[in-house]
Amino acid sequence: MSIPSADVVELGGVSGGSAAALRSAELIQFGELWAPYGGGTDEDIFTTFGVPSCIYFTRLANLLITQAGLVPDESVRAAMLAICDRRIGGEPYNRRSHSGCLMFCDTEET
Repeated sequence: MSIPSADVVELGGVSGGSAAALRSAELIQFGELWAPYGGGTDEDIFTTFGVPSCIYFTRLANLLITQAGLVPDESVRAAMLAICDRRIGGEPYNRRSHSGCLMFCDTEET
């Protein structure tokens, strides 16, 4: 088993296939492209990455928070985070746990 490079994001709750790891740059590029339109449709996200949108937006938010240098423009990063917040449950990403989303795409707090 190889250790992923720094530009790869592991997707929890997804096993095997090309959906097991996504390059950070691809997540960011898609997010920037679709930000003016609300982040892309669930179908576009699934077709592009092979994962449900809740997983995509959870991982994108994580990247935007932990690797802010990937999107140096603060206003663009803030807009992208706002989209992630709306698409994964409406609460700011850094104030809640998304472990349920990773397993079931369930954004309800328990």
